[in-house]
This record gives sequence, C-alpha cells and structure tokens, in this order.
Amino acid sequence: MKKKVLFICVQNSARSQIAAALLNKMCGNYFEAHSAGLNPGALNLLAVEALKELGIDISGNKTQTVFDVWKSAKHIFTYVITVCSESEAQGCPIFPVSQRDYIGLFRTQESLPAPTMND
Repeated sequence: MKKKVLFICVQNSARSQIAAALLNKMCGNYFEAHSAGLNPGALNLLAVEALKELGIDISGNKTQTVFDVWKSAKHIFTYVITVCSESEAQGCPIFPVSQRDYIGLFRTQESLPAPTMND
C-alpha cells in the first residue's frame, strides 16, 4: 500500500506543487503525494515550465487549501511536509495520520522562497 504524503506551502502555487509532482514521478510506486496551501493563489508558471523540462505536466493542476484537504477526509497522510519557513508553517493544521506509520511533521531548516517572475 502506498504511503500518502502532503506537501504544504503558503500559496500551493510552486513549492508544494513541485515537491508532490517530483515525488509522484520518482517514487510513485511507494508514495501518493498531494499538495495544498495556507492561502492558495494561482499556479506559478515558472513551476509549470521547470517541471515540463523534466517531462512532468502540472499545467492542469489546481491550487487548494490545506483546510479543504482536511475537510474532505479522503486521505489519511503518513507524512505532512511543509516547504515554507517555520513562521509560515505555524498556520498548518494538525492532520489525522495512520498511527502505525506516523513519523511526524517535517519542517525545512531554512526558508525556501517561492519562485517569482522577475522582469
């Protein structure tokens, strides 16, 4: 059975989308990755382009809130991983997890800035 992973970032527009897509592509036999955000925005075109170069198409992905994922109750996540700063991650809710497989909430040690379009 695949372990379910949720990646969370602030807008669910780049960092969490990239992380979920890469995990699904590289380890899809073992994991089922999803992504969500605290305050979803629009899908970041730089993220779409970067993944397209790797043969991964996320152009049809929609952004979603962490709370929508939680309310749907469709998934019990083995891992919830934040890919944002510690202060941003404080807004993340607690998710029900499979106690047998529970490892914990992972947070990055450093802030991972979201990619932006620079003119």
